[in-house]
Amino acid sequence: MVTGEQLRETIALFLSKTLEERRKLPGLEPARADVIAAGAIILDELLNATEASSFTVSVRGLRFGLIASAIH
Repeated sequence: MVTGEQLRETIALFLSKTLEERRKLPGLEPARADVIAAGAIILDELLNATEASSFTVSVRGLRFGLIASAIH
């Protein structure tokens, strides 16, 4: 689970780095370094709009969820 506070700290980290520095961050796919901050800001706005305090990150993709749903 990721809290809104953790997300905002991560956004601050992304915004404090240059594009080249973001490409070198561990765990961040270099090809996404140019859009990651914007995506995180959008997610933060979504949390604010829904008044949610946290969200759950899944390491599985949409197809996995669709397959799991169909099986159940």
